[in-house]
Amino acid sequence: MKNLPLERLSIGVAGAAVGQAALEWTLDYTKSREAFGQAVADFQNTRFRLADMATTVDVMWAFVDRAMKLYEKGELSPEEAAKVKFWCTEREWEILDQGVQLHGGYGYIMEYPIARAFLDARVHRIYGGTNEVMREIVARAVTGRK
Repeated sequence: MKNLPLERLSIGVAGAAVGQAALEWTLDYTKSREAFGQAVADFQNTRFRLADMATTVDVMWAFVDRAMKLYEKGELSPEEAAKVKFWCTEREWEILDQGVQLHGGYGYIMEYPIARAFLDARVHRIYGGTNEVMREIVARAVTGRK
């Protein structure tokens, strides 16, 4: 039980790292892939989705950095670790889903790292305690109810 906050923080870090990688793969792909005579990255919808992905990654890292500082000081509570774990892995999943979508059919081919990461990341919302359990831990702390 004593090591659970560190385990959950580590899973949150993994979620942020995978989200960052997914953003980079998607940026590279959309800049090089053409559709209708222009790069996919030149379409407004693609740019908006990339902007959302980039902003989410930045916020994930800020949240993880805050939790890491708490851990360094010995102040990372189980509730805070649960927040990091469930929030970062949920955002990771959203970023990967957007990345797969922006890759089109290639996003579903295992030769592409985005497809492999999408498959591998599913477990992040399960191990270390499911995200539903993490929400229960946070909810109990927020409401003061057992």
